[in-house]
Amino acid sequence: MSWLPQMEASVYTFYNNKGVAEDCFEILKGLGINTIKLRTFVNPSENKFSRYCSKDETATMAARAKKWGMKVMVDFHYSDSWADPKKQNKPAVWAKDDFPHLLNEVYKYTLDVKNTIKAAGVTPDWVEVGNEITNGMLWPDLLSLLA
Repeated sequence: MSWLPQMEASVYTFYNNKGVAEDCFEILKGLGINTIKLRTFVNPSENKFSRYCSKDETATMAARAKKWGMKVMVDFHYSDSWADPKKQNKPAVWAKDDFPHLLNEVYKYTLDVKNTIKAAGVTPDWVEVGNEITNGMLWPDLLSLLA
């Protein structure tokens, strides 16, 4: 669902099983989907694949989900783009931070996203701290701590 704003901006049309165009949330709700997961990037780039998933967009999507009676999970990537087991790149703005400053920035960012989503009238049902962090996160700082 995190890519829905990108798809909507690209003028995708979603159809229900009767071939009628509907809001994607309405289709999912009709199929029994009751929970969505939303990723959030710290400073999404202008890359056409990564410019989405800002905190504000995540809050807007969370509010849309709640409007449809869905539960919301927020996935903090703590990166400017995708984070997965093979890449856990720190956001560019935190790249040169020493470890104590990095910890403070992670705290401030997490609180800011939480407050932005709360201001949109939503309290997430779950949060995921980091994404696919089997090999650590915020490399190299938190890679060595988890090893």
